[in-house]
Amino acid sequence: MSRIVLLEFPDKDDAERFVKDTADNGGVFTTSPPNASLEYSFLDARVVAVVARPTVWCKCDVIVESKYQRRRRVAKQESGWMRGGTFGWHICAHCKKPSKAVVLHFITNMLAGANDLLPAILGHGKAVTPSQRWEEEGGIPNPFADEHPTVPSAQAVHARRLRRSDEDREASTFS
Repeated sequence: MSRIVLLEFPDKDDAERFVKDTADNGGVFTTSPPNASLEYSFLDARVVAVVARPTVWCKCDVIVESKYQRRRRVAKQESGWMRGGTFGWHICAHCKKPSKAVVLHFITNMLAGANDLLPAILGHGKAVTPSQRWEEEGGIPNPFADEHPTVPSAQAVHARRLRRSDEDREASTFS
């Protein structure tokens, strides 16, 4: 099982230099990178979090059942999904492993809507949005995923019923 370490640098330039130096070294961090002029202060960086990354997923068979059978099964805690205590993942109650989607899209789920700045820092292109990364990893495309959360999307505007104005309601009530 691998680990993900989240480092926080006080300065944006230090973080970008660290990423570029690591990328120049083949993506492997060493204490003496090939670039002799390390100008970022690595001592100012601090470890913010260490998260375990799952590598094996649940392969339990999905049982076809009626809603009453499901209620009985869930009430007995025979199977289903629960939150594990060790790593905090949602795991299968039977085999104690996370779902396949969690394993395959772990980094995208950790980003939680934030853009991946790595391609922009390395000069490979623009920052990658979560929906683009999801599609690259084999997820189902969602054209509405990157829209602003408070502005109604085109899909929601068509689904919403139009309300009558207050004047129309009052006029129809008293006539």
